[in-house]
Amino acid sequence: FSGDRIADALYGLLGEPRGKSVINPMCGQADLLLPFIEKNHINGIELDKDAYYNAVRLTSNDNIISGNAFDENILGSLTLDGYDVVITNPPFIRRENYKKATELIEGSLPTKQICHNLVNLVKRVKTLNSQQKDKICAYINSASGMTDIAYYSLILCLVITKVGGNIALVVPSALLGREYSVPFIELLKDLFEIQYVVNDVNSVWFKGIAQVKTSLIVAKRTDSSTVQNHIVVLDVFKRSLSKNSIFSFLENGQSIIEFIEAKQEIPHKCEMQIIAQNDFANKLGIDATSKLKPFCIKNCHFTNIESLGISCGQGFRSGANACFIFERVGQQYISKIGSLDIEPVKDYFLPLIQSQKVLDKNYSVCSDRYLAALLFVPKRHARTLDIGTIDNSIQQSYIPLPQALDDYLSKSELYEINGTPVSKLSAVRTNAKLDSNDIKFWYNLPDFTPRHKGAIFVPRVNGSHIVARANFNNYIVDANFITFWNCNKDAPSEWILALLNSSWFSILCEETGIVLGGGALKLDAIQLKKIPIPVLEEKDIQDLNALGIKLASLSSDASEPIISRIDKIIFGKIGTNDQATLQKVQRIKKEYIERRL
Repeated sequence: FSGDRIADALYGLLGEPRGKSVINPMCGQADLLLPFIEKNHINGIELDKDAYYNAVRLTSNDNIISGNAFDENILGSLTLDGYDVVITNPPFIRRENYKKATELIEGSLPTKQICHNLVNLVKRVKTLNSQQKDKICAYINSASGMTDIAYYSLILCLVITKVGGNIALVVPSALLGREYSVPFIELLKDLFEIQYVVNDVNSVWFKGIAQVKTSLIVAKRTDSSTVQNHIVVLDVFKRSLSKNSIFSFLENGQSIIEFIEAKQEIPHKCEMQIIAQNDFANKLGIDATSKLKPFCIKNCHFTNIESLGISCGQGFRSGANACFIFERVGQQYISKIGSLDIEPVKDYFLPLIQSQKVLDKNYSVCSDRYLAALLFVPKRHARTLDIGTIDNSIQQSYIPLPQALDDYLSKSELYEINGTPVSKLSAVRTNAKLDSNDIKFWYNLPDFTPRHKGAIFVPRVNGSHIVARANFNNYIVDANFITFWNCNKDAPSEWILALLNSSWFSILCEETGIVLGGGALKLDAIQLKKIPIPVLEEKDIQDLNALGIKLASLSSDASEPIISRIDKIIFGKIGTNDQATLQKVQRIKKEYIERRL
């Protein structure tokens, strides 16, 4: 739930409205509605029974409805002229869990029904003209399978905001960059004057599993066919958070709007930018709020890593690390389940880059001395017991495992993880195949793909500087890392190492990643694929490749001159790569790390 601090912040950003019709179509326990109760007419809808009863108790209001906001009867009860204020923190259910949610939550609706009912509402409301209705209906009907319930909730909020009214939203900052959110962003920019975007820089407004970087968006519905206003973007830091407010820097009696109008800033508590609405959340290019935007002097075209021929994905996931991942100690492999002498079973183990702890300051991993070991039992290798279950005609094509490994797997089969035997875990049992021509067992891991042996890799969670490293020995890379590889197998990959260690890429990672509670930066492959890169010519790639070769042989202590030369190439593409600029860029990179730590 949003809580009092976020509710008060939105109430303040809306100018503390009075005499308005206010609705939260997914109101939870009504915390976002509480500041409006005394001086406004409030309405709420909530599907969860416990939250609904809390909302009624807290508001003592008859206008809180129990039910699904997308139910056709509830949609039919909404005011077609719209509401003065529409405020919400929309529900977020992971796409892969939505089917389960519809089965477990009474009153849930399948996505297809939600779309149908929402389209019918759009056709009836008086807040939109016919052209706007056609556009929104097209967006709803063409939504991809990646779309989650939050998207439809946000569209509903846009639709029921009356002209001249306001919308106030609590959203994960990452939502603004998701592909399926593009239509919502376009509609928001077409129909509303976006007034304020407030960012939770250090991801501290929510706790526990909801600890993600969050943004507040406040916008005014307009009847203009073209919206050309400017947006105030506030970056609010952890130091501004108190027990009662996310704006503890405000002086006694000062409102957040007065603070903004005075164009005040307080370093390390609140920083402000003013951007053109047209530049907000652009699909491709440098975001208007990026610290790199002022350096883009040339009319530069941008691309992304995939368009440059670089693939990106998450490393290898075994499904049961306790069984398949070992540490090498002396002459033994040791896992959580047991130990094996190395010599009889060494052919069944592969080096695995699993932990940052074993990585030194070098930009490449050249030795497997300190790496983990991954148990990999190829197809047609099996326990003696399992070979006995195979049709006699193909038994001879299977190779029995060494007895020690056979015994270990028999023990592992019964070892329980959270109450489930290893062989029955959802990510392990699918290894087994019963095809008569290609029988596999639960311990036969799938074949590796390019993403499991990426030529370059970056940690998913970064404590300090983001360092991309080369994996030119083709070691297996764990899912703790994001891997990169050249789509052209015969082309060099060293230029990718140079690009990913550029200050350009590092700063954009800082701006698009998620800051965790301890200050570590979490990266996501989907987000990294979208990072804008200046279009590179063949000569640029050749020059970067030469620098990447040099970088691969260095440690981070000796890399600064090479990084500067890499930056000179990248920033030269946007029109400014003088020494003063490169020094400013280094300071920005350093400040981002200091900020989150």
